[in-house]
Amino acid sequence: MNRGGHMLLVFDVGNTNIVIGAYDKENLVHSWRMSTALERTEDEMGLVLRSLLENAGLFADGFGGAILSSVVPAVTLVLAGAIRKALHVEPLIASNKLRLDLGLAHASSGEIGIDRLVTCVAAHKLYGGPAIVIDYGTASKYDVIDENGAFVTGITAPGIGICADALFSRAALLGCVPLELPASTMVQNTIESLQMGILGGRVGETEYFVRRLRQDTGWANMKVIATGGFVSVLAAGTDVFDVVNPNLTLEGLRLIYEMNR
Repeated sequence: MNRGGHMLLVFDVGNTNIVIGAYDKENLVHSWRMSTALERTEDEMGLVLRSLLENAGLFADGFGGAILSSVVPAVTLVLAGAIRKALHVEPLIASNKLRLDLGLAHASSGEIGIDRLVTCVAAHKLYGGPAIVIDYGTASKYDVIDENGAFVTGITAPGIGICADALFSRAALLGCVPLELPASTMVQNTIESLQMGILGGRVGETEYFVRRLRQDTGWANMKVIATGGFVSVLAAGTDVFDVVNPNLTLEGLRLIYEMNR
C-alpha cells in the first residue's frame, strides 16, 4: 500500500553503519546514522525507524516511497520488512538489474557491488565524467567511470576504521585516539603520532591512487569525487579532491528511485 505521501526515505546499509536520508523532492531534509546490528528484528527496526522520524518531526504517512541499498543480506530482509510495517510502502531494493544509466565496461561487471554502483550513478549524474569516485567507508573504494558513466575499474583498500582497529588491537597500551589529522608531520606526542600514521597514511594512499589512475587511464584531467564517513577528516589534509559530498550515496539512491519509480 502507498499512502500517497510525497517524501522519500533512502537507506544505505553498510557493514558498519546504516545511513538513512529523508528527501522532500530533491532536498535532503534529515539524515541519521545507526549501527548495522544483525540481531535486530523487524519489529525492533520498525520501532527505531518510527522513533527517528518522529524525533525529527517527520511522520510515516508523509512518505510515499523508500529505497535501500545493502551489502549485508541478513539486514536487507529485516529492514525491508520494517519499512513495510512502519511506512506501509514497498521498498525498492537497489541492484544492477534496475535502470542505472551506467555502462558496465568492466570485465567482471556482475561482481561490482551495488554500493559502488550507487555512488557512481550519483557522481555521473551530478558531476559528469570521467571521474575517480572515492568512498571512505568500512573499506576505501576507488572507482573510475568514463565520460558516459561506464564503470572502468575499481580498487578496494582497508578502510580508516579497519586500519585504526588493527593497530590498536596489536598495541593495547596505546589505546584509541580521536581520528583527527595533525597539522604537521612534526608530531609531538603519542596521540599525534598515531593520528598522523593512520590518517596521513590514508592521505598518501589517496594521492598515490589518484596519480596512478590518471596515469594508467590516460585521463590526466579526471575529476576526483569523494564521499564516505571519513571524507571530511581526509579533506583537511589534501587538495586532491575536486568535489567532497558526504551524501553522495544517498543522492545516488534518490536518483535511482526516480529512474525506476
